[in-house]
Amino acid sequence: MAVTYKGDYMAAQHKATQRKTLRSALKHKVAADTILDSMSSLTTNIAAARAKIAADTNLTWDTDYAATLSVKAIDMDLPSIGQHKRTMRQVLISSMSHRRLANEIADTIEEAQISLNALLVKMDAGAGTLDPTDANWDALAIINLVNPDAVGTQAQHKVSLRKSIRSAISHKALGDFIIDGLASIETEINAMIADIKLKN
Repeated sequence: MAVTYKGDYMAAQHKATQRKTLRSALKHKVAADTILDSMSSLTTNIAAARAKIAADTNLTWDTDYAATLSVKAIDMDLPSIGQHKRTMRQVLISSMSHRRLANEIADTIEEAQISLNALLVKMDAGAGTLDPTDANWDALAIINLVNPDAVGTQAQHKVSLRKSIRSAISHKALGDFIIDGLASIETEINAMIADIKLKN
């Protein structure tokens, strides 16, 4: 019989609480699950890809990155949710009552999924070898990184994204988890590119 350690139980319980809290805050199960599941798959697969990159050498490069580590790319503007076939972006804008914040979350998830999958395909395209000097690696980097605490173009009404999401979902810790998690995902994708370019 499998043993469940207290730490594992607490981690699982925390994730369940996050999901329930976000579903309640957004009043929309699919939207909440999409955000959390997308963040989880991105975080997990990026970490696995970086570990795989570290283990590979230029002349014995694996060719199964895309097959094993791609994530489901969600089109935030595809009408598919609910009775009136709203888009995920529309659902988030309505649920959060904050257009710029909702757009930032939708855009970040969508861009991260596209960027990661494109990176994995390019890595496999080398057919077992790697050219870390290829200038096209930088073309896959994420340029406008999420800045949770900046007040400017990403924020609305001169309030940071962190304060905006805390207010939108009425939950400080969960708001911080989401906005910091999205920022970390973007940073880690760019770190993957840096890992590749440092191979020799």
